[in-house]
Amino acid sequence: MTKKQRQAEQILAHGFKLLRIFPRATEPGPKTICQRLFRIENRAHTAAENLCNGRIGQGTADKIFARCLALADDILKFVKSGIPVIVNSDPRGCALKIDDAWVREHSPDIPRDWGGYGLIAPEITGEAR
Repeated sequence: MTKKQRQAEQILAHGFKLLRIFPRATEPGPKTICQRLFRIENRAHTAAENLCNGRIGQGTADKIFARCLALADDILKFVKSGIPVIVNSDPRGCALKIDDAWVREHSPDIPRDWGGYGLIAPEITGEAR
């Protein structure tokens, strides 16, 4: 199996995991969910980097983060589901995360960072695990 094939399988598997966690999601399929969320993740992460490097102010970053959360909620419907999704403004990791307390309580099958936060749109490279 090639790296590209593994990556496609891993993206699909992650999409199905998201559908189990967010049953009200509105996207037509797991691949589309991952693609759209990864674009939102990139937008939020870029804003976090720009904030850290002084290219934008906190007010501008907060507006971008709020818009990213709104776009993610349009896809996942996490507000209606009561799942606390946040934007992490630290550029050293993923930006879209599920709160660590919720992840500890519910133990969803999803990648996590060192702090125990659930990663909504992790980088999926196709590397063998």
